[in-house]
This record gives sequence, structure tokens and C-alpha cells, in this order.
Amino acid sequence: MTEQEKNIYEAWLKDFGRCVAMRRKTLGLTQKQAAERVGMHKKFYRDIEYGLRPITTRTLFQLCMRLDLTLPYSEAMIFVCD
Repeated sequence: MTEQEKNIYEAWLKDFGRCVAMRRKTLGLTQKQAAERVGMHKKFYRDIEYGLRPITTRTLFQLCMRLDLTLPYSEAMIFVCD
């Protein structure tokens, strides 16, 4: 990964974490409650919200499904597969 790609990825992680935190607050959940809902340890979940934890596609999918977020890349998949 180039330095530029690394910087973009780190910025994306922080942006995604902010989105997750906003969704959690909209749902009226604490970090602990959200972590339990998603099936994660509280510290792992918190690190995602702060953009400190790289995430796998499985974790990304799990967060989106259990916090009722739009599934990532669904529009891109339609574009690529059509």
C-alpha cells in the first residue's frame, strides 16, 4: 500500500467510525449496547468508532446489518455486475 493509499484508508476509517457513532446515537444506544448488538467486545467496537481499528469486510457487513446501515458497495456491485 502506498503512503497516499494508507492516508486515504485511514481517513476512510475515521469517516466510517463517525458514521457508525452517529447511527448508534440515533438508535439511542451506548457503545456497550451497540457492541453487544453487533456481537463485539466494547473496546473493539469503540476503536472502530474512533477510526483506530482496521476492519474486515465481514466486520463491515456485520456492523451495517446489525445497526441498520446501508450495505457497503451495493451500488458499486450493481454497476460492476451489470
